[in-house]
Amino acid sequence: MVNDPFFELGEMPILFKVIPALVVLLFVVIIGTVLYRLIKNVSSPKEVVLATLIDKNAATQWNGETSYTDYMLIFEDKHGKRIALDVNRKVFSQLVVGDSGRLTYQGSWFKDFERVA
Repeated sequence: MVNDPFFELGEMPILFKVIPALVVLLFVVIIGTVLYRLIKNVSSPKEVVLATLIDKNAATQWNGETSYTDYMLIFEDKHGKRIALDVNRKVFSQLVVGDSGRLTYQGSWFKDFERVA
């Protein structure tokens, strides 16, 4: 039997038990977060409000040799409520800060934006 502080419960190091448990816990937390957001958005009512696009953000993430870009639009309704929504590149490129119109969204999901003159 080895008399080493890293070894417990026989010959198997305790780290071989702790690290897999932490990986499983992290996996459960990530899956739980994704499911929570999905359920929250699906159960939210679809809302249509008059809003103005007040800001656009594009953030590029690098992952080794590849990259991806997240696109976000920030709207403000007539009551001053700000609504930040992730969109795809096509929607992002079609709208200009200052555009006003009917914004349709559900939870944190962007559905549509129809300009009103």
